[in-house]
Amino acid sequence: MNICVVSTFDGTKKDYLKLYDSFKDDIAKYTDGFEMGFVRDGKVIVLANVTDEEKFYAIF
Repeated sequence: MNICVVSTFDGTKKDYLKLYDSFKDDIAKYTDGFEMGFVRDGKVIVLANVTDEEKFYAIF
């Protein structure tokens, strides 16, 4: 299943990437593709082809 999420958060791009680094191995287990783009600090767009929805959503 392909998903697109526009997310806002308190922090900078660097903060988000630090958080992403802690989950990237788990994300790779449950997706066939994962891309993110930053609109500005505090706003990111994520595109993913999720192969196991239940386990993917459990990460978050």
